[in-house]
Amino acid sequence: MGVVDADRVLAEATEAYSVALGDRLVAAYALGSLAHGGFSELVSDIDLGLIVCDPLEPGDDERIQAVADAEKGKGSLHERLSVFWGTPTTLRGEREGGRFPPLDRLDLLENGRLLLGTDARARLPRPTTRELAISGAAFALEFLAGVEAATAQQTSRLGSLRPAREDAIEEIRNPGLLVSRGVRRLTKLALFPVRFLFTAATGPPARPGRARVANSPTARCDGGGAVAGADRAAVPALH
Repeated sequence: MGVVDADRVLAEATEAYSVALGDRLVAAYALGSLAHGGFSELVSDIDLGLIVCDPLEPGDDERIQAVADAEKGKGSLHERLSVFWGTPTTLRGEREGGRFPPLDRLDLLENGRLLLGTDARARLPRPTTRELAISGAAFALEFLAGVEAATAQQTSRLGSLRPAREDAIEEIRNPGLLVSRGVRRLTKLALFPVRFLFTAATGPPARPGRARVANSPTARCDGGGAVAGADRAAVPALH
C-alpha cells in the first residue's frame, strides 16, 4: 500500500463521479498529501476535490454521497477517501451548498493536482484568516472534542474521519487510551492543535501567485467576470 495504490483509489472515484455527474463535472483534483507530497500509508487521507457546474440541483448531495459510499465500501484503503465538492458560486461563498471547508479550498487553490476536466480555479477567492480560524475551531470541537457544531453539515460522511467520542478529553489525559484508538487518531489529535495555532497566529500571508484568466472553464457555468490572483499560504497541511 502506497502512493500508487492511493492514486488508484483516486482514479476509480474520479471515474465513478464522471459517470454519475456527466457533463456537470467541470474538474476533479487530487488534494492533500497526494497533491503536495508527503503521503503516509499509515495515516494519510485520500482527498478528492470536485468542481461541479452551477446551478446546484436537487439531489446533488445524495448523488455525491452515494458515490462516496460505494467507493468507500471497496476496502480499507478506499475507506480513507475524503470528498470535497462545490460549484463556482458555493466556492465563492455566494450561496450555501457542497462541502469545501476553507482550509481545503486553500489547498485546492495552491496545491490541487488536476485529474480530470479543465482547471476551474480561476475565479475562486482565497479564504480569509478569520474563515480558516473559525472552521478550524469548529472542526476541532466536532472531530477532536466530540462537540457537534450547530451548523454541522449532513455531508460530513464524505470525510474519512468520524466525530470524536464523549471521552475525547480523556484521550489527551491518557496516552494509552489514545494509542489504542489507532495511529490515525493519534496523529490527528496531536498535530491538529499545532496547525490551528499556526493558522490563527499567521494567517495566509499575501504573496504573488499564478496568473488567473477571465476566460475560465467556470464561465460556462456562471457567466464569467473579474478575476483575481491566488496567493500561497504558509499553513501546514494535515491530511
